[in-house]
Amino acid sequence: MAKGPSTGLAPLFDRLADDSPFQPAERPSAAALVHQALAESVRAELSRLLNTRRDTIPRRAELTVIDYGVADWTGLSSQRETDRRRFATSIVRAITAFEPRLQSPAVEVELLEPKRWALKIRISGHLWLHQERWPVAFVADVTKGMETRIEHERLD
Repeated sequence: MAKGPSTGLAPLFDRLADDSPFQPAERPSAAALVHQALAESVRAELSRLLNTRRDTIPRRAELTVIDYGVADWTGLSSQRETDRRRFATSIVRAITAFEPRLQSPAVEVELLEPKRWALKIRISGHLWLHQERWPVAFVADVTKGMETRIEHERLD
């Protein structure tokens, strides 16, 4: 088995949030997450990522903080397979740049019939925790103009 990160460190914004601002020190276990908590943290970050739009053309070859989110897809047609593949590629690129805890991300984008502007997105990959790697999947139903809600698809 390949080695991965030894702990599931919470994202920066989760670590900056202080649930007990009047306590002088954080609990030591706050940085390391258990399997379900790690999957939930990744799900929440994927939700933020998919609900944030960036310009269709990034400022640099490599995405930076200013490019956070997925490329604006409102100009694409959910009816065209090539546009759905383009949207999936944009999601993979955003995940690779901004959610590195999800390793080897794969994205499938399907048209939800009979809704013309509705898509189903399935994001899969692997998470690492304490030298252990396990598969995860998240699904989302996307409708233009609506918030994208993501659910953790249990594989265990």
